[in-house]
Amino acid sequence: MTAATYKDNYTLDGRVPFQTGWIPKKNKISHATKLMNEALGGSHRALGELKEAMTTSDAIFAFAHVMRLNFVPDFEAAPREWTDIAGKRGSTDLELPTLYTLSRSWDSGTLGKGDPADPDNPKHVSPIVPEGTAYPLAYMRGEKAEGDSLHKRGFKTDFTFEMILKDPVGYINSLPGAMLDVALDTEEFEVFSALKAGLTAANAMVGGQNPDGTNVPANPRPTRAALIQALTQLARRTRNGRYIPARGKYIILVAPGEADFVNFQIHNISLSKIQDGNLTMDVGGDNPLSRLTARESEYIAPGQWVIVPAGGVVGRRPVLDHIHLIGHEAPELRVENNTGQYIGGGTVPPFEGSFDNDSATFRIRQFTGGVLWTPEAVIWSDGSGN
Repeated sequence: MTAATYKDNYTLDGRVPFQTGWIPKKNKISHATKLMNEALGGSHRALGELKEAMTTSDAIFAFAHVMRLNFVPDFEAAPREWTDIAGKRGSTDLELPTLYTLSRSWDSGTLGKGDPADPDNPKHVSPIVPEGTAYPLAYMRGEKAEGDSLHKRGFKTDFTFEMILKDPVGYINSLPGAMLDVALDTEEFEVFSALKAGLTAANAMVGGQNPDGTNVPANPRPTRAALIQALTQLARRTRNGRYIPARGKYIILVAPGEADFVNFQIHNISLSKIQDGNLTMDVGGDNPLSRLTARESEYIAPGQWVIVPAGGVVGRRPVLDHIHLIGHEAPELRVENNTGQYIGGGTVPPFEGSFDNDSATFRIRQFTGGVLWTPEAVIWSDGSGN
């Protein structure tokens, strides 16, 4: 992935605001970056200066800011599993997201107002307006989602005064990566939790017959026949009286260790032989399962499988989204300043340690969630054959 470029490298164009209560100076940030790089490169002089700055001044805010400057681009560029099955959507608050669509009221059957039973004048297209006739009304309607709301998540970790003196470089160098892992895992959890919450009997796979006459039971294992039947059932599902588009790419989610079997089923095309004397000809055909791609997920139980539209969209309608709080897309890293005052005046530097136990505290906060808008576009099986 191409590295992002920014006009303002000190705030990454507003993605990394300065911490409240700290008066930033660009030369402090530049010097903190230089000290960290030199200390990581093995400079004992830089290491000593680093310890001195962190325990006797407000330089820790500059170091914390440098950590965030490195953290945010890494977070934005990190690969994610959920992007295979979900889109992205912003929210302005922590309420359950709402998807707004037009609710049409021209279904009375009157000429020019549309009739769901009339293929020449359906209600899902803009209606004909005869001369002298008032325009029919349409209202914006909010759809509530399957799944949960946007959550505020986070945690904090202490950095003791003794650790500052012992190994400040190792700690500060490792902390952003450790927090990044947790932040990315949290996103995955939110998206897959929303998906799993929408797996109900209403969108489970039922028994059916394939076009070639093969009978498939309800909740089958992911054989070729079962996968063909699953795509057939998806193509026949409707929402608001209309078929859901089902000609795009799909992801089939399976438990760890089961993708190889499913990929074998997807690509194992049977060949028919035609033999006439000494002439034998193999006849192959198009693979109806070529639109499927198997992915393993820790959130799928052994034997279970779930088919989801690739990218979390069918036609022009969203199916599954990751939700973020607008203005807070990336997690926020902060350092606590709760050290008290020196006797005689003056604020104790944050990394001199807290007033209670000689420790400094880093905190991460992120706003994240997942929403399943269209459960009809998802099909699943528990693999039991019942």
